[in-house]
Amino acid sequence: MDVPTSNGAFTPIGFTNNAGHVFNIWIPVILIFILNIKVKFLYRILATLAIISILYILKLSDIRATVIGLMLGFILYLLLLLILEKKKSKRTLVHSIGFFIVLSGLYLGMQTDLITGKKSTSVNMMASLEQVVKTPSAAYQPRMTMLMNSIDMTKDNPFGVGVNQFEYFHPFYAKIGDEEASVYVDERTILKTPHNFFAKISTELGWFGLISIILLYFYLTINVIKTVLKERCYWLVIPFSAFLFHSLLSQVYLSPLSYIFGAVLFSTISCRSGLVCGRLLTIKKTFLYAFFFVPSLSIASSVSDYYHYKGVSSRDISLVAKSVDINPGNHKAWLDLSRLYFDISQDVNSAKEAAEKSMNLNPAHVFGRYHLSRMYFLNGQCVDSVSNLSWLLSYHPKYKDAKKLMEKAMECRGSQIMNVIGRSHI
Repeated sequence: MDVPTSNGAFTPIGFTNNAGHVFNIWIPVILIFILNIKVKFLYRILATLAIISILYILKLSDIRATVIGLMLGFILYLLLLLILEKKKSKRTLVHSIGFFIVLSGLYLGMQTDLITGKKSTSVNMMASLEQVVKTPSAAYQPRMTMLMNSIDMTKDNPFGVGVNQFEYFHPFYAKIGDEEASVYVDERTILKTPHNFFAKISTELGWFGLISIILLYFYLTINVIKTVLKERCYWLVIPFSAFLFHSLLSQVYLSPLSYIFGAVLFSTISCRSGLVCGRLLTIKKTFLYAFFFVPSLSIASSVSDYYHYKGVSSRDISLVAKSVDINPGNHKAWLDLSRLYFDISQDVNSAKEAAEKSMNLNPAHVFGRYHLSRMYFLNGQCVDSVSNLSWLLSYHPKYKDAKKLMEKAMECRGSQIMNVIGRSHI
């Protein structure tokens, strides 16, 4: 289908660029398994092949935040071994340093690809090394812009805009058409998350939510420190620091397996520290059902996204219709269904109805509002078209296509009014 792997290809884990959310945990666990002297040689070979496969996926998908998080985790791990462990295992140190070097090379290759726009080779990697060092933040500047615009959003909404409402309110703060515009927010696309869990919580739940999540992170950090000092489980700092760091640069916790593996990691930390484990055994089944209810909703959403993706790729109306049947709240699927109705079937009325459902769910979608105005115009509803375009241009006055359509809609509305006046005189 000629679609980049990092731009929405679906896998059993979810979308490919969500794979790094669980690799934060899988890689350290598999590596510790390999380093365990009690493990059979055959199992170590299989685990090593698994590590190589995971690193290949990371490189293929350009998931840089996972690699950086793991590098930071390994630095902390090595420091703890050197400072706290009296009987240092040379084998563990050599393997850990070697894996850190592998991660560093992987990140350098990703960053080279990003800056040069070419796949890294031994030739162009060395040629662009100086440029990579000079511009290490090139990949993350857009996310910093998103973060700053999200801070403005939190200032105006100190109690938040509501759970999962970020994507519906952020376009008003995205500064579309400006140098400080949020990435992924333009005429045709909309941002679902600020790629920073703190920003996600603060914009949707306000300052109270932000303080709560900071306290939770602080609590977990204390538990990790206790576990390290008490049981010498130094390896726990690798997945913990990688997972938390990744949550500052991506939509960690918002994909099904990310949520589940994160809960397992944090439960393990709490149990090993001795603070919560005894109480976990008394949790009622009702709470366990509630725990798995959240990822089940997320899985349903992912299935809807899968049919949406396949339907748009193959231009199959029935698959996109199935997507909205599974999740009627999928505003993107409704919009694409409307476009397919118009492009393939030339069914303006069905296209208009699907576009209306999309706009009811997400009224701030720029292209969606323009598309609905166009359907109104083609359906002869010129008054509604002008009304929608007026609202759209009040927020995005530089939208050229909307301006052109506005001229036609105004002319059409004028003709309709004159016809009504003419009939009244008759």
